[in-house]
Amino acid sequence: MLHRIAAALLAAVPAVAATLLILQKSDHSLGFYDYDTLKLLARVPVNRYPHEFVVSPDTRFAYTADYGEPNVETAGRGGNTVSIVDLQQRKKVGEINLGKFRRPHGIAIDRKGRVFVACEYDSELLALDPTTRTVLRRRPTGGQTTHMIAVTPDGNRVYASHIRSGTVTAVDVWGNTPPLVVELEKRPEGIVLSKDGAHLFVANRESGSVSVIDTASLRVVNRIPVGEGPVRLYLTSDGRTLVVPLLEGRGVQLVSASQWRVVKEIRLPDRITGMGLSPDGRVGYFSAGFADKVYEVSLTDGALRREIPTGKEPDPVYFLP
Repeated sequence: MLHRIAAALLAAVPAVAATLLILQKSDHSLGFYDYDTLKLLARVPVNRYPHEFVVSPDTRFAYTADYGEPNVETAGRGGNTVSIVDLQQRKKVGEINLGKFRRPHGIAIDRKGRVFVACEYDSELLALDPTTRTVLRRRPTGGQTTHMIAVTPDGNRVYASHIRSGTVTAVDVWGNTPPLVVELEKRPEGIVLSKDGAHLFVANRESGSVSVIDTASLRVVNRIPVGEGPVRLYLTSDGRTLVVPLLEGRGVQLVSASQWRVVKEIRLPDRITGMGLSPDGRVGYFSAGFADKVYEVSLTDGALRREIPTGKEPDPVYFLP
């Protein structure tokens, strides 16, 4: 009886408050939103037009790639910084100057906390130490208009997608081996590694497909037809499902990461530009960048739960416990 009472009391205790971090591209800020009320808790200004961000393994800091231009089609050299945001203090506490390298876009972090950023203007990959705020290493990416990247957990290899050259490359970060090139379809963008690292998935935006690449041989082993305009790829925490937001298709598709086929489609009211996932992979947060809102969607039953009004042009989202 006492055990049942204790269990009931424990169940009544509210969960630890969670925060949604939403990068607001044209608001030049990182927004902190209360998960329960969806109210804006803090707006942290960063440098102009941040396009992507990552969170440190200890969830203490966020690092934003300050692209400096509205989009890839905009002329100009763009920005050359990575802003550092303290997630406890909810303020910008510094930045990493990238020197002559411009338009940082794709950004990733390894298990040691080293930050990797692709400078789109120069097609250069930089490895950064966020503690000393210095550039540890620079490597050519081997493609044109390097857009998104994925890093192996040990930080030894980075995979990069290239919009204009229509390729993906494998970059040996700390060695001197030239980048290995894989020819793909039209405008590869979103990129993610399988949980075991055996396969790389790449979204081809203008071809409406996802390429499956064997990372040992660096050969394309499958092509998955998806909807119109796949721009990003996310993998659920269990490694079973690829989540594919569609820029032109106004929705999301769920792809089996082992069977390499679409298993579910979820329609949404607007074009989706970016996203994030809950830690358990059951809920997706999909940014309607042209409508200034984020949709909270159950990936289990496809139900649209809530709409989150945001700052101008939301893009990537991170669920901060």
